[in-house]
Amino acid sequence: MRSFLRHFARISFSLLFFLGSVQSSQGQNYINIDSYGDFISGGLKENHFAFINAEFKDTWSITLETSLYTESLPNQLFISSFQKEFLFDRISVRPGITAGGKYSDGFRFAGIRSEVNYSLSDILSIGFNPMLVYYSGKVNFRFQAGGTVNLYKNQVNLFIKYGPPVYIMNAENNVTTGLFFREQHLKVAAGLQVPDDFDFKYTRVVTSFIYSFRRQDNGKL
Repeated sequence: MRSFLRHFARISFSLLFFLGSVQSSQGQNYINIDSYGDFISGGLKENHFAFINAEFKDTWSITLETSLYTESLPNQLFISSFQKEFLFDRISVRPGITAGGKYSDGFRFAGIRSEVNYSLSDILSIGFNPMLVYYSGKVNFRFQAGGTVNLYKNQVNLFIKYGPPVYIMNAENNVTTGLFFREQHLKVAAGLQVPDDFDFKYTRVVTSFIYSFRRQDNGKL
């Protein structure tokens, strides 16, 4: 596993720095709330995952996540990722590398992921996040897909998404729908999440939020 991670890291960093020569600009992700962060930001995803995101040189960013309250401390989960954003007309692309595991075990998975988002209009946007991740001795393909509908001045949006939960080594997939609110530095998403077999007795309420410490003069918020 360690040998694989070393070779994977060399290849992934080489790919990201090659992509760095492409003309780029800040985009938005319509599936994961942490992608709405700017400068230094932090928050909570799906009730149990705290994260902090640091942006540098406009389009590069590092995200660190950890679970909260789900297990004893040695069994808490962590995820780290490193990514870069590009904007091509109405399409934004955010390739990156990711790795994670448990505090007691160290890194147990690693892979590459991308966030591809397309604005069909000022009202409707869609996103697709493919992930190719190595864990349990094999390469696994996972993905998230979803979209948002702008209900009011891009401050209130209806969203729906399908895919694995925050910790992608979990084999389950969920369908989540709800409302996304944004107001200056604070963004909040709240909705209902059900398993993809639609067994509604396992429905749960999920909330996420992110607070950005970005300077107001940039105009992105």
